[in-house]
Amino acid sequence: MTPVLKSRFSIALLAFSCLFLSACGFQLRGAADIAAPLQQLSLISEGSRSELDTPLRRYLKGNGVQLVDTESANYTLEITSESQTRREATLSASADVDEYELTTRIGFTVSDLRGEEPRVVLERSLSVERTYDYDNNNATASSVQETQLRREMNQQLASQIVRLYAAINPAQ
Repeated sequence: MTPVLKSRFSIALLAFSCLFLSACGFQLRGAADIAAPLQQLSLISEGSRSELDTPLRRYLKGNGVQLVDTESANYTLEITSESQTRREATLSASADVDEYELTTRIGFTVSDLRGEEPRVVLERSLSVERTYDYDNNNATASSVQETQLRREMNQQLASQIVRLYAAINPAQ
């Protein structure tokens, strides 16, 4: 194949790939489109004790949600439960831990405060699991890895909560 033919083939392949990706509806996940009544929210969580609080606030603000007090909010999002567990996933032949499984569970409700009586619009429980290799000879590195995984799990849960919140139909 000549260099000119290779170049034209590469350009045609690139153009076809771009056309195919745009035709299938692929798009990068960006900010959620949140309806105007949902843009004022009161967040009730366990505060500084909750590891989910910071990423959740960041995702909400990044999606255009203004966090206000309960009196001026249209909706309230309350974190009702939060639990983190760690258990041995696999053991070696000498009964040492090879892998740990981390689980984070979150329960939350979204209530509509616009009427005379608050009513629950959404009540969900979400969980995320991760498994990581544990090195008994390097416990510090394993601890750092666990901390990083917990942080990523909380970010994933916060993202899921915001997507579920954005999917609420305010006309209901």
